Order: sequence, then C-alpha cells, then structure tokens
Amino acid sequence: MATKIQATSRSKQTKITERDLAATEVPGDVAQLVVRDTEVTGFFAVVGRRRTTFVAEARVNGRRTRTSIGVSGQVREDGRPWTVARARQRAKELLGSMASGVDPHAERRGLAGGPTLREALEHHLERMERGENRRRKPCSPRSIATTRIAVEKHLADHLDEPLVDLDADAIEEVMREIEASTPRRAGSNPANPPGRAEANRVISNVSKIWRSWHKRHPLPVACPTDRLTQAALAPRDTRVGNDDLGAWHKRVLAMENPVRRDLQLVAMFSGVRTDGLRQLRWDDLDWDEELVHVVHAKGDRPYAVPMTETLRSILEGRRDGNRSVMEAWGGDSGWVFPSVARDGKTVQAVAEVKERRAVRDADGRAVRNDEGDYVRETYLPGIHVARRTYNSVAMEVGCPQEIRERLLNHAGRGVNVRHYGVPQDWSLAREWADKVEAAIWVRIRGDRPTKKRAKLRSV
Repeated sequence: MATKIQATSRSKQTKITERDLAATEVPGDVAQLVVRDTEVTGFFAVVGRRRTTFVAEARVNGRRTRTSIGVSGQVREDGRPWTVARARQRAKELLGSMASGVDPHAERRGLAGGPTLREALEHHLERMERGENRRRKPCSPRSIATTRIAVEKHLADHLDEPLVDLDADAIEEVMREIEASTPRRAGSNPANPPGRAEANRVISNVSKIWRSWHKRHPLPVACPTDRLTQAALAPRDTRVGNDDLGAWHKRVLAMENPVRRDLQLVAMFSGVRTDGLRQLRWDDLDWDEELVHVVHAKGDRPYAVPMTETLRSILEGRRDGNRSVMEAWGGDSGWVFPSVARDGKTVQAVAEVKERRAVRDADGRAVRNDEGDYVRETYLPGIHVARRTYNSVAMEVGCPQEIRERLLNHAGRGVNVRHYGVPQDWSLAREWADKVEAAIWVRIRGDRPTKKRAKLRSV
C-alpha cells in the first residue's frame, strides 16, 4: 500500500535501530519525521505521533513507487511483530523485485479490476445524480459539488492510485493534516478542534465511494474506514439568553438595511433554517390559510409553519417595503428578502445572512490587519442561533415534542411519529406557535416574573 509523506514532515538519515526509533521524538512543528536508513537505500521509517510505519521506495519502470511494509509492533501474518530487522529484510526483497520492474501494487490493482479513487469517485457521483440511494431521489447539486470538492482537495495525492491501496493509515494521515492546518473560524464551537468536522467527513466520503463501487463491482478487501471511528464533536448550543433578548431586539431594530433587519426578526419568530428563509419567495406565502411554506428545507422535505400575528405583520411590511427599496432594479423578482448581485443589475435572494461589522478605532476609522484586510466582528448571532432560541423558548413554555418537531421540521423517532403521527389540521400547531410567539415577546420586553427562592431555615 502506498504511504503518504506529509508536506509538513522532516527527515534525517541514520542506521535505523530499535533503540533509535524508541528515542525518536517528532518535533512539535511537524506532523511526522522520516528516518532514512543508511544501510539499505530506499528503506525508511515514517515516525508519527502514534505509530511508526516501515516503507520501501524505488523506481519501477521509471516511476517512483512507495509501498508500506508494516507498522512497528503490529503482528504479521506469521504471528511475529514487525521489527527493524524484519522490516529491513522485507525491504531488501521488495527493492530487488522493484528494481526488476515488478510493481508491488500490480497484484492488488488486478484483483480489484483497476479502479482508481478518481474512477470510483465519478461512479459514486453519477449514482448520486441518478438517485440510486435509499430515498430513490437524486441528490441536490450542492451535495454533489460538496462531495467532489472535499475529495479532490483532501485526497488529491491518492486520486490516481488504486482504490484498494487507500488504507486506514493513509486516511488517518490526511485527517491529522486537516486538523493541523485548519485555522479556527469565527463563530465556530470552541469546544471542537479546528478542522475536526471536515476531517470526519473524509471517513464518510471514502466509505460512501467505496460502497458505491463495491455494490456493482465487488472489491477483494474490506473498506478501510471500517477500522476508523469519527472523532466526537461537541454540539453547538449557542442561543440568545432570555435576559439578552431585549438587547438583541434593540440591535436588530438599529440595523440600517430593512431587508436584513426583517430577515433576523422572521428567523427568531419562526425558527426556520438559513436556506429556508434566504430563498423564501412571495409565492410560498399563503395569506388566506396563514401559512409560510418552506420549500428549500433540509433533507428535501418541504414543510410549512403557521403565520403568527408577528410574522404576518413583518412580512406585510416587507412586501410593501420591497416596492420602494427595490424600485431602481424593477422590483424584488419575487424574493421576500432580495439583494442586488455584484454586477449591480441582477436581483437575487440575499446571499450573506451573517451580520458582521467592521472594527473601528477611537477615531472611527476601520481597522485593518497585517494583510490589509478589514477586521470584522460579529454584530448579531447567526440565523441558526435564532432557531435554537425558538426551540428553547418552546421547551420552556411546555410545547410538546411532536409539535416542536413539526414546527422545526425535525424528523421524529419511531414509525408512529414519522408515518402515523401527522395531524390532519394546523389547529394545535398554530396554538403552540402563538404561545411561543407570546413567550418570545415577554422575554424581549423583560416582563417575565422573577421567582423568589425559598430560604433555608435552621432548625
């Protein structure tokens, strides 16, 4: 199997011994240390933070070829562990055959019918486009593009290698490199290491690609991700606190852009996800039945939420406001929350929903960083924070779980909930939507009664 050496590696040359490997420490600024053997040219050890892998490297028919021998301490097929001496002897055998033009990967390539990772990726993406999945529904262009971009970016060194040569060690190296090189993004969960979620997706993508190919063309070896486990991620639980909703509301009303202001208010009073709000059109609003139809929903599951009194007031104001705000561009083109594209001519759905502001110094001038870019800070929490706040308030006022799942378009657990538990009218959901709306206003106005705790008395 091919072994990837990261760009952040260092190397040194010495006669490899067990004692030297045991004493070798990987410098803190690199991911691994490559120790090349001075006794056998082409034999080296890749020392990582958790394991040491023995590797043989030579040119086969003019092409540099690298193959893994084994991991130090792991048991071989004969029941004995890999040691420096055994790995050096195996390297001599491999290097001799490679010098004769024998590709060590040829046998595995032939067994698998020759698919490379790139070929398997294209096969998987075609199945996504055709809807060959459990739902029997084509995947969205966004999902397909996201998969392609992630695989071609993080597994670029393996795209033209045999699929069966992509082993668990190589995937783990890629995951470590992602976490080591990913900077922390503003607004990310501080409890999770930067790049952890993206590294986890490597396991998911490889697993899906492997199984897509294996269903049509059985592979002779098990999927390498079977040996790997995605790292745990702390869930995002940020919300606007009950005592902070008043300040949040004042900041929203102070926004100069009325379209973006109303977007934030609708997010708080509806709990709809970002894409559902951003791409909301006037045709999606049923004024007679007082329903907001969310067409662009997660999982391609369109749903509707009751149009409460607050939502109706905001949306009616937005409908009238768009006429004047977008008059110069011929109207809002049917978008509830429109914006003008960069060309200055096209009207589109609002593209950026995050509210950030430039940091200013004592003289009121915008601050720039060392690269000359403006430094920005968060002005309001994100749309999904408003969604969590809506859900939290709903829980506080006693909204039943089934109703909350319907209002937030969450998939309920169990057959009864998902298939048999759908109400035939909106009366109960509307009743609880009104209660949640009222509870949010109570928190914004600061009208909540304070509960006095009973004092403990000595006896």
